[in-house]
Amino acid sequence: MVQLAPYDACTGCFACKAVCPHNAVEKHMDKHGFYYPLINKGKCKLCHRCERVCPVLHPYSVAETPLCFAAYCLDKEVRSRSSSGGVFYTLAEQILAENGCVFGCTFDGPEHVIHQKAETIEELLPMQGSKYLQSDLQNTFYSVQKEVSSGRKVLFSGCPCQIAGLKHFLGDHENLITMEVICHGVPAPEVWRTYLTRLKEEKNLKKILNVCFRNKSFGWNNYHLLINAYAHTAKQEDTPTEFYENAAENPFMQAFLHDLSLRPSCYHCSTRQGCSHADITVGDFWGIEKVLAEFDDNKGISAVLIHSENGKLLWQDCKEKLKIHQVSYLDIIACNSCYAHSVVKPRNRKYFMRKYHSYKNFSKLVQKSSHRSWLLKRIKQKLIMAKQLLLFFIRAKEST
Repeated sequence: MVQLAPYDACTGCFACKAVCPHNAVEKHMDKHGFYYPLINKGKCKLCHRCERVCPVLHPYSVAETPLCFAAYCLDKEVRSRSSSGGVFYTLAEQILAENGCVFGCTFDGPEHVIHQKAETIEELLPMQGSKYLQSDLQNTFYSVQKEVSSGRKVLFSGCPCQIAGLKHFLGDHENLITMEVICHGVPAPEVWRTYLTRLKEEKNLKKILNVCFRNKSFGWNNYHLLINAYAHTAKQEDTPTEFYENAAENPFMQAFLHDLSLRPSCYHCSTRQGCSHADITVGDFWGIEKVLAEFDDNKGISAVLIHSENGKLLWQDCKEKLKIHQVSYLDIIACNSCYAHSVVKPRNRKYFMRKYHSYKNFSKLVQKSSHRSWLLKRIKQKLIMAKQLLLFFIRAKEST
């Protein structure tokens, strides 16, 4: 009998599906829009390859303390298009310049995100910017395998769980560089679709065209959700309109940031703290004003952690295009605790996930669900953070 990762631990990386030679692992969507593997017993030959490749059943160990940097791209246009400092684009551009290819996340319509391959700058541009949804990997692992096997240099960017899945499926290769984002967690696709439906009703929108989760027109520290759409009007032609809302006020973003809508595995993720074995980690350098006040111009700063020789080589090749300052590991995780540990599941999550489909006022549901659990969550996170710092100091002392 085949035993895959349990429901509340499965990350949906689908390394199990990619490795199966009998096409016996199928994708099943739950009621919240999350995909899970399902074994087709009629096709399964009990080879157990799916079990052996599962990063949840066979997690990697915690990574060594990485080299840490604050950085941003010197190209102002690249930086303005990016959610933080433009480091992903800069490194990806270098891979393309070496005749390599890049795999990353892009929108496939306003409700869905997928992983695609980029071989040109034009194909790379849609990969810029945060997408607070879990991307559909489709056949990406096969495509990466094909490119790597041909000897081509490949950069794969994704969530830590996706990189752990790829590494378990493919192993380490000299010409494969993996870049993970500092991940808060992935919200339920159905929650996003429900939010968009309610928004269209409230704002009298005819069609949503595109979405930017992290628009920096009002500053990096004050990012807004931007939605471009057509509005219903008396005129026959479509009327373009824009909808901006501060992330601190937007109900979808608040459900996400208050941890109400995340995938079950995100509350006890096994790929944090470098356990994905990515070569490079990138994310927002929140708290930069406390570390390097002169660096903080509110235009976006990236936190960068380099874990491997492959990562170091690519970083060296891109240094001239970046403003860089080396920092400590503690400087980064002080305000980026999601790198080191999982978020705490709110006690009202179950209530929110049961009600979001039927509750007409989405904003009020988020407020009602998050109000009582927020303080308790913050206390728990502080305790977990203190534990992580203690363990870090113990490991540092043992290594000296």
